[in-house]
Amino acid sequence: MTRSITIFDKLASIGCQFSDVQLVSVDIEEALAEAIETLPHSSDRGRFLKVLCSWIMENGNHVILEKLSKILAKKSNEGADISYAALLGAFAVSQKLHKWAILKKFRPDVIVAVGDPKGSTQLEEWARGVNFSLRKGGIQTDVKYTLSRSQIAKIHKQYRNRLIYGAQYRADIITATQLGITTIKDVVRLIGVSREPASRVLAELRDAGFIKDEKAAKASVGYLDTAAPSVGKRKPAKARL
Repeated sequence: MTRSITIFDKLASIGCQFSDVQLVSVDIEEALAEAIETLPHSSDRGRFLKVLCSWIMENGNHVILEKLSKILAKKSNEGADISYAALLGAFAVSQKLHKWAILKKFRPDVIVAVGDPKGSTQLEEWARGVNFSLRKGGIQTDVKYTLSRSQIAKIHKQYRNRLIYGAQYRADIITATQLGITTIKDVVRLIGVSREPASRVLAELRDAGFIKDEKAAKASVGYLDTAAPSVGKRKPAKARL
């Protein structure tokens, strides 16, 4: 019997290294938003953050932050605790990924302790700025917790197009058209972009001969190219999160 898909399966599919996972087709920002929503309830939050921050260090430039912010705002309006978005945003900014500053607006109203910062004489200033209490050095990142860009590009269509066209909606619209989705209505519904840019980019792609008609061949976007368990030489983290 096929087991239920977990957040670790989804994150593994965009390059996070977890053990005992199955690769699934997933949108980058949707996976990150679900991870952020999961963090407050995780029993192993420290390790979870370590992997996420490692992925952000290596791949944060390839995330559409406006799109992620919209998804998180919707979750917040529905009652979800997405305060850890502020922590990840502050971490990214500390690594000179300044576009992630948009997530700082989700900071909690009261101070949230991560791990056990009690008794520590030094706390991370970047975390304190968004109402998180974190011992200095409490999050140790490591490239072994994430696949390389070339490895992710081999398995994930959306990520590969982000490398080629940049972290923008145009890249995702191109991904959709490659999968046969060429109507304005379906592009808006599946990607979350507004109607005007969807219409404009589709018209440009049609004029360039990139797409030929407006018939949607598929009802959903399949971002994953392959379910092969091995995509490179980097070894996964020993401990399963």
